[in-house]
Amino acid sequence: MVLIPRSAVREARGSVRLNVRPNDGCGSLGGGPMDTKTSARASAPEGSGRSWRMTLLAALALLPTQLACEDVTPRQPAAIAIVSPGSGAVLATGADVDIRWQIRVEIATVHIDISRDGGLTWGSLAADVDAAAGVYQWTVAGPVSGNCRLRISDAEDETRSAVTGYSFEIATAFLTVVSPNGNERWGIDSTRNIRWSGLAVANVKIELSRDGNWADGDGSNVETIEASLDASTGSYEWIITGPASANCKVRISDADGGPLSDTSNGLFEIADPELTLLTPGGGSWQMQDTMDITWIAIGVDEIRIEIYRQKGVDIVDWTPLATVLTGSGSYTWTVNPGSLGVVQNCKIRLVNTANPLVPPPAESLIFTIQWDGVYRVKLSGDGSDGSTWATAYRHPQAAVVVAGSADIWVAAGTYADTEPDGVVLDLYPNTTIYGGFLGNEYVFPAQRTGVSKLDGQNSARGVTGADNAIFDGFTVVRGSTIGDGGGMRNSSSNMTVTNCVFGGLANAANTATGNGGAIYNSSSMTITNCSFSSNTGRMGGGIYSVGTTTIVDCIFDGNTATTTVEFNGGGGVAGTSGTVILTRCIFTSNQGYDGGGVCFSPASGTATNCLFWDNQANHWGGGVYLDWDADYRLMNCSIGGNRASGGGGGVYDWFASGTYTNIIVWGNSGSGFATSMGVATVNYSCIEASSLYYSGIGNVTGNPKFRNLGGGNLRLSSGSPCINSGTSLGAPSDDLDGNSRPRGGGYDMGAYEF
Repeated sequence: MVLIPRSAVREARGSVRLNVRPNDGCGSLGGGPMDTKTSARASAPEGSGRSWRMTLLAALALLPTQLACEDVTPRQPAAIAIVSPGSGAVLATGADVDIRWQIRVEIATVHIDISRDGGLTWGSLAADVDAAAGVYQWTVAGPVSGNCRLRISDAEDETRSAVTGYSFEIATAFLTVVSPNGNERWGIDSTRNIRWSGLAVANVKIELSRDGNWADGDGSNVETIEASLDASTGSYEWIITGPASANCKVRISDADGGPLSDTSNGLFEIADPELTLLTPGGGSWQMQDTMDITWIAIGVDEIRIEIYRQKGVDIVDWTPLATVLTGSGSYTWTVNPGSLGVVQNCKIRLVNTANPLVPPPAESLIFTIQWDGVYRVKLSGDGSDGSTWATAYRHPQAAVVVAGSADIWVAAGTYADTEPDGVVLDLYPNTTIYGGFLGNEYVFPAQRTGVSKLDGQNSARGVTGADNAIFDGFTVVRGSTIGDGGGMRNSSSNMTVTNCVFGGLANAANTATGNGGAIYNSSSMTITNCSFSSNTGRMGGGIYSVGTTTIVDCIFDGNTATTTVEFNGGGGVAGTSGTVILTRCIFTSNQGYDGGGVCFSPASGTATNCLFWDNQANHWGGGVYLDWDADYRLMNCSIGGNRASGGGGGVYDWFASGTYTNIIVWGNSGSGFATSMGVATVNYSCIEASSLYYSGIGNVTGNPKFRNLGGGNLRLSSGSPCINSGTSLGAPSDDLDGNSRPRGGGYDMGAYEF
């Protein structure tokens, strides 16, 4: 038998029309495809609402005899549609609920059935209900279920029916007090929420008993809090009234006379307002300690925490510390002495912000605030003892004189030379001094955002170092000397400088007619996370070293070495003896005679993960100059865009016999890598142009593909021959950006891993 798909059947205005096309999947009895459209139309008898099959058969009779059909029932609009209850509805037992529907054909009466198991089984809810009414009021009955469905069908033809395609819930009606439900303690005049939950209750009545009982007669012991309230809110904000009682209960009932009600499970208390301070209980506290102020509050929603201070005859009366809600029960205060300094006697008290007299303020016992051992410096301090910001010294030198090894905190501000010694700040052995504070901290901050500036005013050196001293977080400007070290001179051991700025714009530069425009070191010194800009010295515009100098994570930009003597220079850093160790440092736009970036003549040491760009030498070695037996090694450095008038735009090795590993020298002027009379050892490196006298293994040729040589971005681009071409032997574990090495199949050349 050949099939006619349902899509071929169309129904309209009481007739059935069959349209059979070649692509409808119909064919002849012989199995071949139809190549023409075949159609037939027939009308249904008037009033025969259920006789569509007869009409279809009449239409089929008009088709060619070789065609037949199977399953050609047309899609008809639903005769009945259920409107409510809707999806997710919760119907409470005992409640009157409207079941609503719509009919779209002529139906006299309907049956209404319910399933409580998602449609697996059905039971009659109502029979022979007037279909045209469209509504049936049902008093909801159990059993309860969360998987209920309704079915409404034509009482005469059950095939015309509708079933909810979703479930609704039948649940037991209830009304429950949530709060207060026993053991609460609520204060008079405070605001608390009476809360409840319920089902099948439209409005609630809220009542209070102060003796825990409910009168069966006149209700004289019952107070009405709210006569009628929308039950759906679930909460009522109550301003609690007296008198006080420890035997209170709340009752919530159906305000419309329904049977549902509930009472607090246990007794709660309505109490007179009370404020009790638990801690602190006296004792001694040190500045920077954290003090937990704790309390019990009844009938008080918000408090103001105040402090009283006394030091000798000086008194600071009650002043606010904080205003807080009482619900937390505690407040943490970082102990500080305010304006009086230490040692002082103090008290804490709590005050009701709504009514400062009720309840009476709660006071603590007297406690003392002791000094935390930190000396403070602030321009606006009174200069008395430095123990607090209010009593801070007005110049760092005053604190250094008395501090010994204690910490010194210096607030933001500009501090100049105040003594005729030609130095803004002379450090003492074991001095530990920090700048960058805002001048209100009593706990060392994670970040210091202030600028503590030492200004030599072009007539005094900035700082003099000392044994085991720490100098952290300062900006040193306009330091000047006719000798060495305009910004700082150090001839002591184990001097540490960190998080500092030397110079800046040209008018802030540190200068020395001798060596070391910013820093001169002739002993042992560690310098980390500092920047050096626009400083000027004969050699070493930034730093000059004849001792042991370790420099990590520093930036040298625009510094100048003024000498014009051959084998001298080093716009950024110069070393003529001892050891200079450079790690993750950046040299840009520095200038010198020999060695625009660095000049080691003949200091030893290493430069690892360093960048040299746009530096200029007026003679040799635009980026790096090594002179005469300088035992120096460069590892994973990127050297590009530098210039030298005499040769070695990137590197000039003069009798130094330096060792170069995993470096890139590319895009520099002239012969990018030049040696003279020595034999440099170059391994696993990329060298663009060179003179004679270097040899090694693993070297590559070809453009390293810097991302932006002209803009100073010497990171590698995809396809660079320097990627995975370095050696792991002696290579650092990270790169200039702090990324771990290796990141691919091998170690990369240059300062950056791809």
